[in-house]
Amino acid sequence: KFVIEGSNPTHVPMFESNIFDDAHHLVGRVHDVMGCEEAQLFSIRCHLGVPFDSYKEGDKMYIDPSRTIPLMQLAAKAAPRSKNIVPRKVRERERERIKLQDKRARASLRLGSEQ
Repeated sequence: KFVIEGSNPTHVPMFESNIFDDAHHLVGRVHDVMGCEEAQLFSIRCHLGVPFDSYKEGDKMYIDPSRTIPLMQLAAKAAPRSKNIVPRKVRERERERIKLQDKRARASLRLGSEQ
């Protein structure tokens, strides 16, 4: 396995896509995609019979453009957060306070009806 840097910041290769060198020889397949939007890195698993040492830093690798997907398709959009976010403990305390008020109101109704 070795890692290459992507040059197209808008598209990401699909897993198991074939990677070729300048001479159109099969080098290997995309094993993993990592990094951030600005610096995409791809892990490549070499094809059988392709010596890892035959490639140096700076060598160009190619992929079929039909085997890429837009980066925006992968980027998960965060759901907009509500402006009135209340922590869970505060909500629980509020529920307990309301239950206690209801309990007191029922008790006072029972006392008032017995008189």
